Amino acid sequence: MLEDILDKMDPAKRIALVNSALKEFGNNSYAKASTNTIVKEAGVSKGLLYHYFKNKESLYNYLIEFLYKKTATDMLSSINLEETDIFERISTTLDYKIELINRYPAIVDFTKSFYRDKSFEELKALIDSYVPGYYEQFYHTNIDYSLFKDDVDISKALNIFQWTVEKFSESYTMLYLSDADFSLEKLRDEFKPYLDMMKKAFYKETTDR
Repeated sequence: MLEDILDKMDPAKRIALVNSALKEFGNNSYAKASTNTIVKEAGVSKGLLYHYFKNKESLYNYLIEFLYKKTATDMLSSINLEETDIFERISTTLDYKIELINRYPAIVDFTKSFYRDKSFEELKALIDSYVPGYYEQFYHTNIDYSLFKDDVDISKALNIFQWTVEKFSESYTMLYLSDADFSLEKLRDEFKPYLDMMKKAFYKETTDR
């Protein structure tokens, strides 16, 4: 497995190489992306790159797998499925995404580039191909639906939660990356009112959650 082989690479060089590759492919089309630029910015030799990846296509395919591993497999592993409050899960997800972007900031550009011409259904299918049942596990496994108001269409409410999280993540990620004074803690604080508002709109007033 390539991942097992890459585990033998110096961690700092691996992070630098992955970030550089994410940035190059994120800012350019596949055809225009340059491995010379990637190794130069990463501060590694081209020989090292081709020791792990046989060609540019191999590197690009790895980045796609990396994207889904980090944004689906690893994120799902970070969530406590014993937590029955969907809003607590969403909060945990945001924390995970913030930490991921802090370590791999170029993943934002690569994600936008890769997702650009794909519909939501295509993206959902891709995630399901890497992590079967991802959305089902996150939004439905062990969720306490009794917390919702009786007249709420839970399926539609969950869609609203998902769309809100995705749009917020996109907007504030760009702000975080462009504003040196915009801290991760501030990002969490900015999102809390949205969670509180959705909870007030969809949860029963009697709940303490």
